[in-house]
Amino acid sequence: MRIPRTLAIILAGGQGSRLGALTQNRVKPALPVGGTYRLIDISLSNLHHSHISDVWIVEQYLPHSLNEYLAQGRPWDLDRNHGGLQFLTPFEGGHGEGFAHGNSDSLWRQRHRIAESDADLVLVLSADHLYTCNFLDVIDTHLDLGADLTLVTTQVDERPSRYGVVQVTDNGIVTGFDYKPDDPRGQIVSAEIFCYSADVLLSALDELHERLGELGDYGDDLIPHFVENRRVIAHRLSGYWMDMGTLQSYWTAHLQILDGTGATLDDPTWPIFSAQPQLPPARIEGTASVHRSMVSAGSTVRGSVTHSVLGPRVVVEPGASVTDSVVLDGARIDEGVELVNCIVDIGAHVRRAGPRGSAGHVTLIGADGTITDRQKLDASASLPDGWRG
Repeated sequence: MRIPRTLAIILAGGQGSRLGALTQNRVKPALPVGGTYRLIDISLSNLHHSHISDVWIVEQYLPHSLNEYLAQGRPWDLDRNHGGLQFLTPFEGGHGEGFAHGNSDSLWRQRHRIAESDADLVLVLSADHLYTCNFLDVIDTHLDLGADLTLVTTQVDERPSRYGVVQVTDNGIVTGFDYKPDDPRGQIVSAEIFCYSADVLLSALDELHERLGELGDYGDDLIPHFVENRRVIAHRLSGYWMDMGTLQSYWTAHLQILDGTGATLDDPTWPIFSAQPQLPPARIEGTASVHRSMVSAGSTVRGSVTHSVLGPRVVVEPGASVTDSVVLDGARIDEGVELVNCIVDIGAHVRRAGPRGSAGHVTLIGADGTITDRQKLDASASLPDGWRG
């Protein structure tokens, strides 16, 4: 049996505006996650373990913040002569020129290159989710059930109105798709992992563009078109999945890692590869108190850290306390500062003594060391297990 040639396209061009100051100067896939990783590491590591080596990254918003990190794909064995990692940026002077107005539009603008790739299957991924998936299992489902599109799904416990909600029969056929509905039908949602038969995808993109004049987001045009006109199959993702698109979900995902209910980042059979620099081990000084926390390499702790994640090169001074918080790379927390339920941006210096944050909110401290956002915890969205806030 011939192994189908699979092209993976990672959509990494969105602004991620719901994350506020965290994405003002960097694209969302470049955000730190789990202390020592970047969010793009998740997609690329899953692809590596699935033996998929033709990988395109579609960029638009602040691409330099991602390109500087990716190092031509070497950490994921994608710096190769045939296939490997390629970057697709907006361009002028040909079919598909200009800036995309959504993820379906991004695919349409690259349709000629997709056709020239001679791929049998096109695997389309978003780069802002935390999960583990063997994409070979998705491909098997697609081929075994004769799908035109295989849509990876997961079940969420929260109110699913911010997702694409999927209706599926007992034998896996997708019969309905509602994009961010006010009145969702069920708890099964799209994990934003799509496996298309390449020829059917190209035909659909051209047909929709001719009919609509311009494409937008997949939930408004491409996926409804497939559900209505083609054979769409659901592949259920087992295990953890989190959309990291909001401050609450970003904060929650980190606390869940600490609690052992979140993503598994230390599975020796499925390691997460990264382009992070090599740093010396963290220093825990005699004045420090550290409980139920992750402290990344290069950090120095002289104060109190409880149930928190510290990124590389973070400094917590004596008399400072960090509780239920996520402190990103290179941040410094001065003496007397008290953090509760905070996310501290990369490189921030939190200077003035006193409390920041509260138990019922997620508080974002920007790169200038001041509070830039404060959001009340939403009980209808994901929260750490047993969280009382």
